[in-house]
Amino acid sequence: MQVLGRTTIRGLTVRDYADFKGARLQYLVLIKPNLWPASDPRKLQPALELDGIGFSQIDVQDADQREAVDSDWRDLLGGWLGKASFSSQPYHELESAFRSAGRSDLADETYEKMKDHERASHRLGWLDWLKSFLLSFLIRYGREPYRVIYIGFSIVVLGWYLFRDREFMDPKKPQYEKRPYSPFWYSLLLFLPLSNVPDCDAWEPKDNRPGLQIYARVHSLLGWILVPIGLAAVSGLISTK
Repeated sequence: MQVLGRTTIRGLTVRDYADFKGARLQYLVLIKPNLWPASDPRKLQPALELDGIGFSQIDVQDADQREAVDSDWRDLLGGWLGKASFSSQPYHELESAFRSAGRSDLADETYEKMKDHERASHRLGWLDWLKSFLLSFLIRYGREPYRVIYIGFSIVVLGWYLFRDREFMDPKKPQYEKRPYSPFWYSLLLFLPLSNVPDCDAWEPKDNRPGLQIYARVHSLLGWILVPIGLAAVSGLISTK
């Protein structure tokens, strides 16, 4: 299907199957409410196909044909694109339209929804699925890099609490016995991937605290994983914009 002018879909209810594969639409207008069937990724025949669809401009309106608000666009992501069999094409088309309109926030959200839909489509191998999940949880695929900073801060605060008591700790060498101990600095520097930093190099959990000893290793390992990811995301090395 190719429409060079305006294509309006209004009050449409599709119960079984809709196929828009390869449709080229110059100006697509979706007037709510439209009800679309949800595709089941476990079935060979999807209920809604959008693979290859293209549009130069898209708009969402309510029944009174008022201009779409942000919630309407989010309904479009979940209620139309989200119900179709996975295809990156319509997401890229919508993301491009948002960027052209100066709505980088909605463009980023469209990309994030595309990656979430890809993971839910069961098309990824387990390693790619895990990578996608971690990038989603930590930095939302590079679009929200501050997430990993909040996670790292939470881990440092947790360590601050767990390492709070000097009685839980032993000096690594006798000469460190009289050195001042700060649970916050110990937690922070243990989390940072640094070596030979005095505060964390001078102390260790006591032998009668095996749980704390295990956590100290986990705490440090998380720092070695999260800090490089955070730096890469903030610097733009992990980004798909």
